[in-house]
Amino acid sequence: MSNSNLNLTEETCDDSAFLQLDEISSKLTTNLNQLPHSPGLFQLVIDQLLKYYQLSIKAVEERYQAELKAKDAQIETYREEIAFLRELTVKLAKNPIVINSSQDNKPE
Repeated sequence: MSNSNLNLTEETCDDSAFLQLDEISSKLTTNLNQLPHSPGLFQLVIDQLLKYYQLSIKAVEERYQAELKAKDAQIETYREEIAFLRELTVKLAKNPIVINSSQDNKPE
């Protein structure tokens, strides 16, 4: 089994890798009946499929973890903004409100 046109590694698992995986899987499934009845060759095919599926699962997990980290960072930013707004509200609430009722400020 040749891997010459396969560029699927742990570092490059992206959408194109998933397309390659689907293509390889369908070719292997289509040609499975044409393989000689050799247990060693059949096991090699199974091992390769298992490897590619494990890489795709790893890629999905890495993508999920990256999205999760981004959401966590966004939540932390929101928490910091809320804390700042609370502090600002407390400071503003402590300042007295001064209303000047002199004649100069009355509407005509």
